[in-house]
Formats: sequence, C-alpha cells, structure tokens
Amino acid sequence: MVCRRCPLLHQKVQMNLSQLLCFIYILGLTSAKTYPPPCVMGDESIMRKKAHGTSETPVQEKLKWGVDRKIADRICNFNRHYAE
Repeated sequence: MVCRRCPLLHQKVQMNLSQLLCFIYILGLTSAKTYPPPCVMGDESIMRKKAHGTSETPVQEKLKWGVDRKIADRICNFNRHYAE
C-alpha cells in the first residue's frame, strides 16, 4: 500500500486489515461505530451515572507500584470522556 495523501508521501506502509480499519475509523472516514476484533461495543448505558461516578464503588484500597488512589479513582470513575 502506498500512502499518497500524508506527509509520508510515496512511502510504502504495511498494515493488516484490523490496523487499516482502525486507521479508517480514526480518520472519520466511516460513520459506523464498529471496531475490529477483539473490541466489543456496548451501549451508552454502560457509562451512565452510578453511585460512584461511572462505577458502583471506588477503586480498591491497595494499589501496586505506589499508585495514588485518588488519581486512579478519578481516572477510572470520573473520566467519562477521553478515557480510552
């Protein structure tokens, strides 16, 4: 595959089908909300408001590698957008 529309002009780019589908989706060339396997799409109710942000409970007490619990909790339970 030769890329003729990006800064890497005429450079050969090798990618498998799933990488190509991800690339197409990222560029917004499709409006369908589909992702290549192993991704599985859920509906918006997964992220609805719950007892503790988007979860029923906060993160566990003891975290590995000295991770700050408040930061981990904010990222995991109160980060509705851009969490990917």
